[in-house]
Amino acid sequence: MIVFSDKKYSEPNGIEIKQIQLNNKAEILKLLVLANKEMPEYIVGLKNYLDQNLYDGIFGAYLKNTNILVGAGLVLDERKISQNSFVDAEKTALLDFLFVDKNYTHNKIGTTLINTIYNYCVNNGFEYIELMCPAKNSLSKNIYDKNDFNRISVTGSLSCPEYFIFKAHTNKLVRNFAKVLYATLLDAYENKIYSFEDYKQEILDGYVPYSLLKLANINLPTFKKLVGLKSFELFDDVYKTLIDEGVSVVDASESLKKCLKIKKDEKLQPLKKPSFLSFSNEDDLVNNYLSKRYLLKQVDFVQKTVDETKNRLLNDEYLKHFKGR
Repeated sequence: MIVFSDKKYSEPNGIEIKQIQLNNKAEILKLLVLANKEMPEYIVGLKNYLDQNLYDGIFGAYLKNTNILVGAGLVLDERKISQNSFVDAEKTALLDFLFVDKNYTHNKIGTTLINTIYNYCVNNGFEYIELMCPAKNSLSKNIYDKNDFNRISVTGSLSCPEYFIFKAHTNKLVRNFAKVLYATLLDAYENKIYSFEDYKQEILDGYVPYSLLKLANINLPTFKKLVGLKSFELFDDVYKTLIDEGVSVVDASESLKKCLKIKKDEKLQPLKKPSFLSFSNEDDLVNNYLSKRYLLKQVDFVQKTVDETKNRLLNDEYLKHFKGR
């Protein structure tokens, strides 16, 4: 029997999240004192960014009764410190620091700060959030796994990792649809499903993939709601080509095929990310989307969801590789 928790997320009792302004010297001093206490090895870098006014959003977790700062999260536009000379089309926020007073850990303060930062990023046009976490703190599931982040790369090497790069899409609908896609695809492969039409009907009739159990922040009512939405039909061709044909409609990257252990032996030519230029007569699978009169915005939503699914599968590979270390 699969049991799902329907408990709603709520902020910790006695905690209030406030945005700290750079010109508020008293609160910035509190921030530096707490940072020096909890992560003294990074205090120089933090102070340097503060002095340069690089942070776009600074959020503090305060005790309501005493106004004592017990946690903080700091974000900035990644393009401010990017070494690339071009400006990325996808606006990405860097979660530079997230720390909580060790006397107040295990009170959901970190999760509350992350949710606040998600909201801030959505309201300010950021599509993604990225962060770096020391490898020693990332070899097993941590707070970022619990809040929809995925390991997408590692600095150093797999034999001697230094940091993991985590990434998450700021749109909760993208993240949730990616969980549905992830769970159902894994289930389909594990159960050797070769026809999506029958499988989809089972899902619509109430079948729930067991692989959904390992996912955070999604429950049975949410799953049922998502698969019942009209938007779920956007993924029909993704399922059909992944399950029936062994190639994705909008992203057939090697890492996705490897993670999903595609059945077909022959090499399949990956499709490039959809763009105005790629919609040519040669792109039959993408044209299949257009022939159904999908909007470019809808195709982009599918692409983002598939990318998020791929990152979730890649995250699995990293955790599997370092298991037991």
